[in-house]
Amino acid sequence: MKHLTSQRRFAALAVGVVGLLALVFAAPSSAKRIYKSVPTYVTFSANRVADGTVTAKAIFTSPNPRCLSADRWKKLSDGYYHVTGAALYYRDLLDPNFISGTALPTNNGWLSPISPAGHSPYVWQVIWPGSLPVKVHVEGIHAGEAPHNYTSTVAAAAGMTVGGYAPQSPRYSYYKYTYNQGGNRIILKCGTTPNGSHKEFGKTPNGDFTF
Repeated sequence: MKHLTSQRRFAALAVGVVGLLALVFAAPSSAKRIYKSVPTYVTFSANRVADGTVTAKAIFTSPNPRCLSADRWKKLSDGYYHVTGAALYYRDLLDPNFISGTALPTNNGWLSPISPAGHSPYVWQVIWPGSLPVKVHVEGIHAGEAPHNYTSTVAAAAGMTVGGYAPQSPRYSYYKYTYNQGGNRIILKCGTTPNGSHKEFGKTPNGDFTF
């Protein structure tokens, strides 16, 4: 009788454990899913000071800082993010009314973050000293003029283009971020919405600045 009682107790315990496990594993599926569409804004700026030093910035903001999480921005194998970049442009040497040359002084023009991810605003920046030598590439806009390069400086640039975007999923037009709150599963659909001083070329917003 004692043996049978022990078996019954074990059986009851086993049933209780199975029931508890079922409850635990069923919890996520029973949580209510709440979808929220959250925009991400980007504003560009560029300026040049008296010694010719140029600073370019891209400022990302979002009503929910989770949309600015570090997981959204990834460095590639060359050590850069390939998200936001800048290029200098130069007036044509034969006709200053035209822009014919461009230059990427350092890092192929890529900006890097200077503030913590996950906080709004999320600021990216690049600074080029005015005395920095650059290779200006000219496609050639005059008859018989072949593409060529010449050496100049950052300070001699006529202006700058700053462009970029907040990364999105390859398959969707938004970046998804999920978390649990109050027993609910919150799914943020972090879209990209251009804002501020920019012009749109395709899906990438750009800002053109003349010095």
